[in-house]
This record gives sequence, C-alpha cells and structure tokens, in this order.
Amino acid sequence: MTENNLSELQGQATGAIAGTMAPAPAMLANAREAMLSTPMPRSQGRSSLVSRNVTVAGHRTSVRLEPDMWAALSDICKRERTTIHEVCTAVAERKGEGSSLTAAIRVFIMAYFRAAATDQGHVIAGHGAGMPFRIEATMANGGLVRK
Repeated sequence: MTENNLSELQGQATGAIAGTMAPAPAMLANAREAMLSTPMPRSQGRSSLVSRNVTVAGHRTSVRLEPDMWAALSDICKRERTTIHEVCTAVAERKGEGSSLTAAIRVFIMAYFRAAATDQGHVIAGHGAGMPFRIEATMANGGLVRK
C-alpha cells in the first residue's frame, strides 16, 4: 500500500467516522487488505520476552515482558513521575489471587492507555474503518516498528 492510498483511506475513514459519508465497499476492502498484509511479531525459536528485576513491596522479583510492554511501562512511569518499582508494587497489591504479576502488569498497561484513549485520538489514528493499523508495520528486533 502506498503512502497516497493510505492517506486517501485515512481521509475516507475520517469522513465516515465524522458522519459526512458512508465507507465505500472498496475502501473497506482496501482497509482489510492493508490490515491483513501488516506483519505481526512471530517467535523465531527464541523468546522475545525480556527479564528484569523489580522490587515489589521491598522484595526483589523477576518479571518477563515483551520489549514493547517494558517501553509502555516506562512511558507510564515518566508520565506519572514514579518508578517501575512503585507501579509494580501498586499492581501487585491490586491483582487477583489467581493472577500472575506479569499478567496483571500487562492488564494494567492496557487499561492505562485504554483509559487515556479518546474519540478524537481514534479519528486521528485512523481507527473505525475496519483497519486497526493506520500505518504499515515491519518486524525489527522482535517488535513492531511503525514506518
């Protein structure tokens, strides 16, 4: 998909979301094609998880997350002016009995950014036209890199 086609789709999607026009079947087909052709991370026989030590309630423990999850957690900590250790402690205190700390951290990261999402942000990102990825992504170092 070329940059021009992508811009055209985004404009059509924005108009459809704003109610100025209905999405054309051809636009939806192009959006589906773009979504299905977007590469997703795949394991290459080794784990893409990164282990780091965190201190939770004064006790050191190891957490294994994907690099993108570590980056998102770091972004949250910067925005909230706190440390990864403080966030992990808060998550550990609130997680369910049957849940692992790692799973609870992933849910926390998703919930944090989901709460921050707005309708305007979704329009800018090009969401809502059956195309969850606005821009093409490729694999680099085991994660998604947006072009």
